[in-house]
Amino acid sequence: MSSLEDKTAKIALNDTDATPAPAPAKASKPKKAKSGNAATPQADRPEFIEHRNRIFDELFQKQKDEIAQKPREKITITLPDNTEREGTSWETTPMNIANAISKSLAKRLVIAKVNGQLWDTLRPLESSAKLELLDFETKEGKQVFWHSSAHVLGEACELHFGCHLCNGPPLDDGFYYDIAVPEDFGRGVSQTDFAPLETLANKAIKEKQPFERLVMTKEDLLRMFSYNKYKVQLINSKVPDNTSTTVYRCGPLIDLCRGPHVPSTGNITSFAVMKNSASYFLGDANNDSLQRIYG
Repeated sequence: MSSLEDKTAKIALNDTDATPAPAPAKASKPKKAKSGNAATPQADRPEFIEHRNRIFDELFQKQKDEIAQKPREKITITLPDNTEREGTSWETTPMNIANAISKSLAKRLVIAKVNGQLWDTLRPLESSAKLELLDFETKEGKQVFWHSSAHVLGEACELHFGCHLCNGPPLDDGFYYDIAVPEDFGRGVSQTDFAPLETLANKAIKEKQPFERLVMTKEDLLRMFSYNKYKVQLINSKVPDNTSTTVYRCGPLIDLCRGPHVPSTGNITSFAVMKNSASYFLGDANNDSLQRIYG
């Protein structure tokens, strides 16, 4: 393909207004993580985490090899004030440009916009482009920051509950994740879970886990998320056949996501679990009852 974006489905997989697809086969039950164990040793992780990682590692290396084969050419990056910077295709990133302008700008940078499209700050530019550098004070910057924070919450939830993730969108002033807590956890979410979740989230933040973007085919997505009936339904209903979309990894979490994200979990300087409630998958009372956690 001439670009990793070719034939990629531009779909927000964490939206809550998806059209339900026929129910998939019942997902296998994950191994439950120990409740309240902030450290969550490798042995206590749900088995599906290692399944996802094996597939991600294989395909991520292929993607890196593909990018390494791309021809490197001189490109021109045009900023909003019409000043120009030189770069190299498939090497120069928005973060490189931000650092060249100002270290303080690079530190504040949340996300970039390339030819009007939101773009990871560490993702190489593919050709000459118009570039905007956005911080948290912009609408897009806030949405990306909250969305990245939702992934950190998702990571904490998987490790704490051994749960299956559903939707995790940003809101105007935060984010939430809908989760399916396994039966063998013995109960639903309560306020006693807030502190352990925050401990796990703050551990992920301290580790500065990079957000890694991977383009995947629908077939590989179904293979990766075969354990989670909710993700299978989203993939089947929102990703057309013979197309691709993206997942992002941070630490042990891999989730369906259009992105983009902050460079790493270390860019999230504070984190709090605010409240919890009941919800339904895709907001439909005819679907499974879930637990919703707000941050």
